[in-house]
Amino acid sequence: MLTMKDSAGNDVPFKALYELRITITDDAYNQLLGGQPFDTIIKNYGPADFTAADLDFTFTKRLLKGQYEITKQLSISREGMDYYRDSLFDKINRRTLVEEFIQQQKDLFVKTNCAPTCESCIASLGNWEHFRSQYMAQASIGTADSAAARPAAETAYARALKNCDALCGKTSEIDDIRTAMLDDMMAPSGQYANLEDSLFRYSIFYRSAVGVQAPYQLGTVRYLNENGEEDLVYDESIGKYVSPNSLSAEQFADKFKSSWAESLLPLHPEYCKLLGHEKYKTSHEYDRDFELTDSYAEAKAKGYLNPIGNTAYPYTVNKIDPIYIQNPVVGGQSVKARMEGEMQRFGDDFAYSIWSIAVMSVKCPDGGLNCINTYNRGDNVFETSGLCTPDQDMAWRSFRNLYLQKKKC
Repeated sequence: MLTMKDSAGNDVPFKALYELRITITDDAYNQLLGGQPFDTIIKNYGPADFTAADLDFTFTKRLLKGQYEITKQLSISREGMDYYRDSLFDKINRRTLVEEFIQQQKDLFVKTNCAPTCESCIASLGNWEHFRSQYMAQASIGTADSAAARPAAETAYARALKNCDALCGKTSEIDDIRTAMLDDMMAPSGQYANLEDSLFRYSIFYRSAVGVQAPYQLGTVRYLNENGEEDLVYDESIGKYVSPNSLSAEQFADKFKSSWAESLLPLHPEYCKLLGHEKYKTSHEYDRDFELTDSYAEAKAKGYLNPIGNTAYPYTVNKIDPIYIQNPVVGGQSVKARMEGEMQRFGDDFAYSIWSIAVMSVKCPDGGLNCINTYNRGDNVFETSGLCTPDQDMAWRSFRNLYLQKKKC
């Protein structure tokens, strides 16, 4: 008798299905048996119904005079076990109805996040100390080696944080520009890393004269791998690992890694312009959230109707555009003073403020003078009597576009 555990942990008995293998061999290379050993299998069940019975049988085998070895091997039948599993055990052990199974799958689908969210990304990443601890543990790096592995962990953390920022909408136009410029430096087909365009003066493969190093070979370019460590690659022509600077143009393009693009970025002809923009990165991030804010109520709460932060304006001061905190001087005038003047006297005739024009664009499509005079006012024009919530939202979107256009001029 055999037993198997059911889903509740109880023993379920089954009659054993056996196979008895009988083998007969002789001491003359089985010549007395016709050249092959005698081999037969006897079962205690029928081939059709797998009904177990006692193992009781007889058979006759005539043997010539000689010396023989008879072997008997009793084992549980594999096909019998498969039969019990598929035809009997599963049926008595299966308790889930089809409807329950379908509901289980539905519940699983509802609970499954097919794509990461901003919140789940940040929660999974944690702070630097949490990430470093997890990184070292997963890489099986001991305490004694943790200092040497720190640069690689920092690079991985920065990469993960950048991915979370993208999910959370924290990236800015500058991030998009930097990504496009990195693509320009990707060999073998980037705009400035195209192996077939090496005569282009801004190409990393350009040589001004015979014997002159190409830009990618300069010793000032330090190539890093994906872990932020100095990179080495195998040069088959000399049979050893070398710095990427030492490779031929063809080898460099063939072995190119995306992490090298960051090292090549200073060779981009517009790199200085990028550095100038990145000084105001926080302001560009402000613009991205400003642009994604779509309702008047949310914009008012964030203080986006008063990006300069002037307390004399009838609008909430909360998030001030960082550009006005840095407040660079352009053409002899600070950007804050220039924008304050233009927001108060906006447009070609300088007769109306930017807030009034935003509301007029919604409420005065025909340009009627009475309508214009109604919304040409110094208090919070967005909350003038007669403006419903959809009007306020449309007016905010108009203000948003006008402000961002003026700021970029």
